[in-house]
Amino acid sequence: MENDKRAISILNELLEKNYDAEKGYRSAAENVKQHSRLSNFLLQNADIRQGFAIDLADEILELGGKPISDTSLMSDLHRAWINFTANVSAKNDEDAVLRECVKGEEAALKDYNKALKSKSLGDSTTTLLEDHRKQIILAINELESLEGAGEVL
Repeated sequence: MENDKRAISILNELLEKNYDAEKGYRSAAENVKQHSRLSNFLLQNADIRQGFAIDLADEILELGGKPISDTSLMSDLHRAWINFTANVSAKNDEDAVLRECVKGEEAALKDYNKALKSKSLGDSTTTLLEDHRKQIILAINELESLEGAGEVL
């Protein structure tokens, strides 16, 4: 029972961060050239994060908890900063968005690593979080590939 409460709390924290990431990716996609490689990547990852949120909400319900349903104030501020940066530096907007996405994914990886250290998680929850973590690592690699190419079109 106590483990379930702790697991629900951990999952709700990740759920909130995935809501944040989904909105962040969609917002970032609006700040880059349409149909660019980066824009497509951002929209694809928004969909992936939406899927993560659904997975987490389902897992919370399975444990008898109530999933949260909103984003955090900090992420709202971060998205506003991305929008401001992109608008101020119009010729480098994609570079600024790309750098912020890398930061966001690295933070997500830390959050998942921290969650996976908890002894409160059951096997199915651990497997779910490990699957999400692997996809986050793939996103980081893709972002670094885009960043290293020097061209995100």
